[in-house]
Amino acid sequence: QYIGPSYYTFYPYDYVRDSNGDWYDVQYRYDPAQAPAISKFLDSAVLPINTAAWTTPLTAPYNGGYCLDIYEEWGWVAYGNYYDGFVHIFNMADGSYVGGFDAGSRMRDIAFDAAGNIYTVDNLTEWLRVWSPGGDWMAITGSDGSFVLIPEPAAIILLALGGLACTRRGRSA
Repeated sequence: QYIGPSYYTFYPYDYVRDSNGDWYDVQYRYDPAQAPAISKFLDSAVLPINTAAWTTPLTAPYNGGYCLDIYEEWGWVAYGNYYDGFVHIFNMADGSYVGGFDAGSRMRDIAFDAAGNIYTVDNLTEWLRVWSPGGDWMAITGSDGSFVLIPEPAAIILLALGGLACTRRGRSA
């Protein structure tokens, strides 16, 4: 183990690595004072890496970390709480709390897709759920594997000069 071999006193359950090479991990503990739910370790040429760049607070409700994933587009790292099924989202850069939501209970896995939707799996109801970040969106996928999000509602107007413009329609009250 090269990431935090003397750092962990309990159970690291999941790891994710971002495009900078930094590592995020989640530790499984019922008592949040025993270990942080998420720790971030900066990429380093010197191994092992034993110092965390930041950790989540050692207070309730940040416990029961079982699974995590990152969404670099928005700078989010999220973990699922095994005990109450709550998803907690933190800022990847500094570990500040972004928000969260109740996704059920007995969280077993969490994942982001390319559009920022969050997939959660629990073993109590045995459901896979997909959670949208909100708002109306349209996605365009290309045959080359590209993926582009366009905020909706949007109307695409072809201009007489051959240009392409996107305008946002107003919403009525």
